[in-house]
Amino acid sequence: MTYSKETNLVVQSALSAVLLMDLSINSKEFIESDFFNSLETKTINKEVYQFYKTGRTGVGNQGAMLMCLYSVLVLPKELLGNKYAKLYKQINQDIAKIGGEVLVDSYREHSPNYVKHIRNAIAHAQVRFDESQPSSKGEEKNIFVTFTDKKGRKKFEVKFHVKQIPNILLALLGIHTAYLRNLQKSSSNA
Repeated sequence: MTYSKETNLVVQSALSAVLLMDLSINSKEFIESDFFNSLETKTINKEVYQFYKTGRTGVGNQGAMLMCLYSVLVLPKELLGNKYAKLYKQINQDIAKIGGEVLVDSYREHSPNYVKHIRNAIAHAQVRFDESQPSSKGEEKNIFVTFTDKKGRKKFEVKFHVKQIPNILLALLGIHTAYLRNLQKSSSNA
């Protein structure tokens, strides 16, 4: 079946995001796999490969997180925002329940539009990662991600613990899931 340009972008972004999320969840096993080890002689960038092999980073890193957010939020929102407005409204409520800390909200919205503001922050590279040092030995560093959306004098800024981001990604994947289900229905009816 041949897809339209819109459909192709949505499908490919979903496939890429899910693959990257699965690899992130299973990063250690992937990096230790025979397949990954075979890449050493095939890789286009040995320096990047060494970052993974030496344990300096895993697949589930900050860059991968931003790519996933871009794939499941920025692209689909542009293409499917009107068609799935009701679902985006529900996802916005789900993100509100995740519990990010609103640092600044000069938009003065009745209820913050997290989807819009996080989308804008990602699209305009207004994302910051901050680490806090552990208070005791053996405790993990706390890493927070702050999304900033600015338009003129208005500003919205929200901070989430990095461990909350997978929940946001899963909520946003709901758009892709609904879209793919509709696509399957329409292709089976054709």
